[in-house]
Parts: sequence; structure tokens; C-alpha cells
Amino acid sequence: MLNEAETLPPGQTFTPRQYRILKASVIIMGVLLVIGLALLVIGISLQASKLGKTPAKLPAVAAGNGLPPTLPIAVEAGTELADVLADQGRLILHLKRAGESEFAVIDLATGRETRFKLDPRH
Repeated sequence: MLNEAETLPPGQTFTPRQYRILKASVIIMGVLLVIGLALLVIGISLQASKLGKTPAKLPAVAAGNGLPPTLPIAVEAGTELADVLADQGRLILHLKRAGESEFAVIDLATGRETRFKLDPRH
């Protein structure tokens, strides 16, 4: 039951106390919404700034006569280059020879090469 301080004015659904609570709730939620939107915009701008950056340049392994630097990749005789993929500053080579598959991952910024050999299991 409502006491005398919380009696409903004629034609009203909420008491004055309930209106104050409702107003405070709406203000708090509005502030949280604005903060969340600001954080979202900041996050998007930080991610977008990363898109414009280019990976570091290739190391000058063998540059001469105005030609771009070359990066030697050692492969065994009879090796076939099956596929090439460049992603996020890395060059990925799929090498095949005599029923074997191998992947060479080359970091274009440093020239470091990592190889993975696939071993089929029976």
C-alpha cells in the first residue's frame, strides 16, 4: 500500500519517487549509450589507421643496377611451385616434389623463412 507521501496524483500511474527513479535510470542509460558509441568510434578509427600502414621493406639481400632486391629461396631439383599466397607481410609458397608437399613461409619484413613439411599418415 502507498503511504500519504507516495499517493498518486489524479490521473497518474507513477508516484513522484518512481518518476525520479525512472529519470535517473534514463539518464544513466543515455550516458552509457554515449560512452559506448564513443568507444566504438575510437575502436573503428584505430583499426582503420592500421589499414593504411604498409609492411616493412624487404631486406636488401642483393640489389644492384637499380633492380629491386632479390630474396633467394633454396629448393631441391625437381621441386614444383604449386601455389603462392601473400598475406599480412608474408609470402607462402606451396612446394611439391615426388609425392611430398612442403610449405615455405617467408616474412617479407625480415626475410626469415620457415618451412613445414606435410607427412601423410596411413
